[in-house]
Amino acid sequence: MEKTITIESPEDVSIEYSFPFQIPLVNAVVSRDTSISLSLPQELTVLLIAPDEYNYRPPDVANEPPTFTVNNLVSYHEGNTTAGTDLFRINLSDPDTSDEVQFTMDTYNSTYFAVTKTATNTYVVSAVIDVPVGTYSFSGTLTDSDNETTAFSKTINVLTAPVTVYVYGSTIGANDPNSTELLARERLGSLNGDEIVTSVVSGSILERFVAGDIGNSTITVSNGSATLSASGGLRDLKDLENLGAIDFSTGNRMLVILFPDTSDLSNRPASMYDLSLPSPQDAAGRYALYANATIAGTTASGLMFFSTSSPVDGHTNWIAILSETGSSGNYSFSYYADEDTPS
Repeated sequence: MEKTITIESPEDVSIEYSFPFQIPLVNAVVSRDTSISLSLPQELTVLLIAPDEYNYRPPDVANEPPTFTVNNLVSYHEGNTTAGTDLFRINLSDPDTSDEVQFTMDTYNSTYFAVTKTATNTYVVSAVIDVPVGTYSFSGTLTDSDNETTAFSKTINVLTAPVTVYVYGSTIGANDPNSTELLARERLGSLNGDEIVTSVVSGSILERFVAGDIGNSTITVSNGSATLSASGGLRDLKDLENLGAIDFSTGNRMLVILFPDTSDLSNRPASMYDLSLPSPQDAAGRYALYANATIAGTTASGLMFFSTSSPVDGHTNWIAILSETGSSGNYSFSYYADEDTPS
């Protein structure tokens, strides 16, 4: 058969001719616009090889479009999307060459966002002003040196800031095995043990909470102390276990979990459940505190609702979950709806 090839690539392209079993027949180095004809008794396999710097592709290899990756630089919630903050980075590449990829951001909210080229094939999107809660979309176009294009799109959801939850261990009444929910509230400082606090005992830990000391590492009063064992931002109280192990290994402590009464925190309790989970009959708004100890199980607990004299973390209405008795050890606590089965 006769095989004719016209070289339309840059100069000095190496051509190998071989039989289908890849047995080399002849090698040739040719120049641009050169035609070579061979007459042989069987079909040939033709392999064109070009140095990388010539950017040559054999005519039967398709050009691949440019690609991109996105690196999020912050978590998207209030407080992390303030003016001047870099939000995400876009990295571009051309699978066929090392050439620069052109990029245009076609659609975005320029009131809130700026797109800046920081290096070859690298762009950063930053906040121009504080970005409020909401959903924001970005779309653009990548174009490589062969005019191949790729569409870019990204959506970010700016959420409300996580709510800080505080976990304290109190020594007051921690060694009383016969304590009750009412006594736990009284010992913390609710006059008459009221669930909804109307009067606060002078000199109590609750008085200090009301005064704004929530978050202090240690609160000491005449009859005992409360030590901050853990704290962290949550959007759902069912993620309580994410705060990690609560270390009461130095002695018995009454568990006190404090959080603001705000819709920004899901699954806030209306009442607590003390028996084995799941409950045979669930009640709306009822939850259980569950100790992930060596012998795991539900922790008897109650609630207390109170207000601070001035905002703490932007909130004045607070809820406390109180264990009825003290415990020791070093383990995490989970928080379940009464119909849940512990996992």
